[in-house]
Formats: sequence, structure tokens, C-alpha cells
Amino acid sequence: MNNKRRLALSVLGIAGCVLLLVACMPVTPAPTSAEGTIVGSWITECMANVQQKQFPVLFTFNADGSLVASTGAPGQSAGHGTWTRGGNGEIGYTFVVLMQDPKSPDPSGTYAGRFVSVGTLQRDAGKDTWSGPFKAPVYDANGQVIVTETGILKLTQRIAVEPLK
Repeated sequence: MNNKRRLALSVLGIAGCVLLLVACMPVTPAPTSAEGTIVGSWITECMANVQQKQFPVLFTFNADGSLVASTGAPGQSAGHGTWTRGGNGEIGYTFVVLMQDPKSPDPSGTYAGRFVSVGTLQRDAGKDTWSGPFKAPVYDANGQVIVTETGILKLTQRIAVEPLK
């Protein structure tokens, strides 16, 4: 047998072993609402004081302590950050969103700054919902705070798997 054929068979053998290992790994089910965990994806209401408006935000709290937040607002990246469990069941979180200048002639956008949202959440008694205050300084491209938003986040609906009908 030539060397190329031996190499090909070795690679296929290794790939087969890897696939078998992955197929045999236990699947961890998604947390259920009965567990009272924040882990999962949420539809969230944000009530912003400075902007004087309410808008939806999607949050995903991962079991490893990372989080992703998204408003879908033009010129803003998704928010990326971390969360941790504090005392009395409180959740603390921080995430960063990058902003682009919507008037930029560059189609890929020009960096306009960022905001850093910091807040806490408490589980609402007897419900699978969470709420709490946040503070989000908005920085310009030079790192200077131009405004600080405050408000309340309400994680109102856990996103669950729906049956395909």
C-alpha cells in the first residue's frame, strides 16, 4: 500500500472515531422554567429614562457566564458581555455594544463609540421572569462619556422550542 493511501485511510479512521465520540456524548437538555435559572434566551422590555421610550431587546444568558444582547437597532453591534450570580439570587451583568456613525460615507461604517450596560436582575416572585435597574454610559469614539442612560430591564418571556406544525 502506498503512503498516500495509508494517510487517507488514517485520516478517515480518525474522522470516524471523532464522529463516533460526538454521537455518543450525552446531550444536556435546555434548562426548564421550573429550574428558576436565567440561563437561556429571553424577550426583554427595556424602559429607557433618557430616551423616554420602551423597546424590545433579545438576551441570551449562557451557562458559562457569557451573554449576548441585541436590539436590532441600526448602527449597533450585538452586545457581548458576562453575568454572574450574586447574593440573594441576584444576577449582575455587564455588556458592551459598539456603535457606527449612520452618516458615515464608508459603507462598512465609521466607529462612533460604544455603550457599556451594567445592571442587576432579580427573579420576580413566583414567576419565570426577571427585572432590575441598569446604567449605561455612552462613550464617543474618543472615549468620552456623552450621556448616561438609566432604566429598567424586564425579562418577560423565555424563548422556548415551539413544535413544528
